[in-house]
Amino acid sequence: MAHGQLAWPHTWRFHAGGGCDIVPAARSHTETLNRQEFNPVFIRFVEQTQTSTQREAAVAIVPLAAVETHGPHLPLATDGLIVEGILDQAGKNDGSPSAYVRLPMLWLGASTEHADRPGTLSIEPEQLIGQIVAIAEGLSRCGIHRVVLFNGHGGNVAAAAIAALKLRTRFEMLVASAHWLDFGLPAGLVPPAPLTGDVHGGWVETAAMLHLAPRLVVKGAMAARPATAPAPSLFPQGPIAWGWKLDDLAADQGDAGGWIGRADLATAELGKSLVDHAAAALLRLLQEISTAQWP
Repeated sequence: MAHGQLAWPHTWRFHAGGGCDIVPAARSHTETLNRQEFNPVFIRFVEQTQTSTQREAAVAIVPLAAVETHGPHLPLATDGLIVEGILDQAGKNDGSPSAYVRLPMLWLGASTEHADRPGTLSIEPEQLIGQIVAIAEGLSRCGIHRVVLFNGHGGNVAAAAIAALKLRTRFEMLVASAHWLDFGLPAGLVPPAPLTGDVHGGWVETAAMLHLAPRLVVKGAMAARPATAPAPSLFPQGPIAWGWKLDDLAADQGDAGGWIGRADLATAELGKSLVDHAAAALLRLLQEISTAQWP
């Protein structure tokens, strides 16, 4: 069997003394009948007694998110809902022979830039790094040495980058860290407002939520709140990194704020285009990580 090809079905056998291995599992009659409908992509780690992946080809996906205010129009869990929605869409689209192990989302992120807003729950970046390292240590005992940190929250980016290096040096892992917006915009999509000023809860996130979870969007509260900044180069998405809080980009918000951007321009059609594009790009990344020569 070629490297990276699917070996179906297998069982993960965990040992009382530590560690685990992968052994062939018996296939039931129902499983045989349903094999064509069985989607081997994004196997949920915590649900497994049986899996469909070779240890050598397995890529673990660790979703990163946050719980924080996104204004009066979006739920506190917006970042996580978008990440999970993209993963769900990617799982529907995939036809590759590789299988990926989807871990539970780390829902509590580093949200210090929003920490003074009601509804925001946050940990320190160092705590997030520690969680990722602890998870990776367990994965390494299962023979998984390829990881994608798939992120929906800008405040997690720096911590994820540091964690990726720690995983490389401690566990000899191949680790990619990607925010869903790192994949850019779909070809041909004309943004209704510049991305630079669409900082938080603007048209991008609102559009994605209108597509993924429209019942959670308060449409009557989708208002414009354009971003301002101390200097032209000081935007979170710009080339210059700087430490900012939400009020630094919209000083007039007060407690009634919590978002910056043009939420009023969001549509479900825009959101579908963004989610489909990110899902396809994520699959390409996973396939590259799965087939890369490593170590």
